[in-house]
Amino acid sequence: MNDATPPNRCRIVLIAPPGVPAARIAAAFDGGDIASLILPENGMDEASFQAFAEQVVPAAQAAGVAVIIAGDTRIAGRVQADGIHVEVSKAELAETIEHFQAKMMVGTGG
Repeated sequence: MNDATPPNRCRIVLIAPPGVPAARIAAAFDGGDIASLILPENGMDEASFQAFAEQVVPAAQAAGVAVIIAGDTRIAGRVQADGIHVEVSKAELAETIEHFQAKMMVGTGG
């Protein structure tokens, strides 16, 4: 960070849409001040989703973009993502935070 990018500023969060190739997602990193990218599985099977994430995560991190894997903590760990996004009950969220917060960011919605 430098004077041109002060710490208190609005930043972009991208959510990868279904069917968009990894290269096109990586090209989006040039579009602005992107803080993070949420990668949902978008109907892919586990192997396809992991392969997709393995392409996107290094490109995003090289661009200074944190990658959040939606819904699959195992893939998040395998691809060395920066965080996970889960849609779970409050009790499950508390357990997830307790288990993962030392390793990666934990986010939720709803």
